[in-house]
Amino acid sequence: MKKAISWIGGPLLAVLLLWLVFRDTSWADLSSQVRRASVPGLVGAGALGVVHLLLRSFRWRTLLSAARGPISFRERFSAVSIGYMASLLPGRVGEVLRPLLLSRRTDVAFGTALATVGVERIVLDLMAVLLLGGLGLVLPSSWTGLGIGEESEALIALRSSGGVVLVALLLALGILVIVARRRTWVEGVVERVAGTSANRVMRAVGRAVSSLLPGLDAFKSPASLVSLLLQTALIWGVIAYSVQLGIESSGVDLPPAACLLILPLIAAAIALPTPGGAGTYHGVMLWGLVGLFGADKTAAASAAVLTHLVTWIPPLAIGGTFALTGGLARHDLGIETPPVEAER
Repeated sequence: MKKAISWIGGPLLAVLLLWLVFRDTSWADLSSQVRRASVPGLVGAGALGVVHLLLRSFRWRTLLSAARGPISFRERFSAVSIGYMASLLPGRVGEVLRPLLLSRRTDVAFGTALATVGVERIVLDLMAVLLLGGLGLVLPSSWTGLGIGEESEALIALRSSGGVVLVALLLALGILVIVARRRTWVEGVVERVAGTSANRVMRAVGRAVSSLLPGLDAFKSPASLVSLLLQTALIWGVIAYSVQLGIESSGVDLPPAACLLILPLIAAAIALPTPGGAGTYHGVMLWGLVGLFGADKTAAASAAVLTHLVTWIPPLAIGGTFALTGGLARHDLGIETPPVEAER
């Protein structure tokens, strides 16, 4: 029953959200707006989606090399692409499928691969999103457009917190470096605290923290840490530009750094378990463009639809191609993960 709900619930939620988002939209006006979109611009935004996958594959090499050793680019790119394709499946399957595929096709232990994916998504990407939001609050309004729309008042009130966010990120990065270098001691402390706690939540948190620690090995070396930070900055710079280009190609004029405010909202919205972020992505995009930047509602709806399509379809197509050409076996879709092991 639970499995059926997980498979049906996400698509049903997506349909409901899409209906709520577009229920007041004139389909004739939307169709006309879509036809006026810049095809070269949208193609460029889609191409950047492919570049984004390539960059993620290179960054994963840095995390894996520190933990286990070099893995071929094809294996990493195939696993990353199939993982993104699996975003259409319920339960964030892609985040588990990617390390599972790599562990079955290489000598990397599943636990190690899963830890690197966890560090990538929970640590590096979360810090990048918070950094974008912090910069969006502290940069001049002429760059970000903060204050243009009627819904900007709440963000303007948070402007002073932008600097706090940036300082907090620097402190968090320093703590992560210390944890990585004192990993054995930290693991012992976490295991003792979690093992002696009568609180189930505390024990679960302890297990989650312990599972992530092997993925922090790249934080020990200054060279690999700098490489990770530069790669993460490049990844999110490409994501930001692809979204900005998609929106502008759809007919919405934006200040040059407007995506610093839009991307954190999108990242938070797609955390809801709908296939490929359907519904959540569109709702936040529409609200952000209209409320924060005063965009025309029809143009904003067109931007939400087209930007989502051109930035998701290429990665999905690449992942599907790898899956069809032997990158995904039937038993992989069962997602029966092997026991987490330190080494193989």
